[in-house]
Amino acid sequence: NTISYNTVGACPASTTVNPQTSSYVLLLTDACGYVRMNVTTTANTVTVPLNSSVAFPVGTNITVRQAGTGVTTIVATGGVTITTPSSLILRVQGSTVQLLKVATDTWDLMGDTQ
Repeated sequence: NTISYNTVGACPASTTVNPQTSSYVLLLTDACGYVRMNVTTTANTVTVPLNSSVAFPVGTNITVRQAGTGVTTIVATGGVTITTPSSLILRVQGSTVQLLKVATDTWDLMGDTQ
């Protein structure tokens, strides 16, 4: 299968940085973006919503970075599947992962996880 983002347009030449200081639910405006979780000391989450709530096109990619010391975990809303070779927890401060939507409610997670 080929995943094409061209049905809604290519990612822009520059990436939108979305800084967050607490747990966060992804929004359509995060497509092709960079969510920077700058949370100190407390564990936090980045939640991937159901397609029925936020209809990201298949092929959407979103980068997430744990900028603060608080451990960031990627969370799937009930009904969403996130496939990963290890865990959904970013490994350390400075770790970066990428989410890629591969089907209606299925995402692949790649990057620096525990």
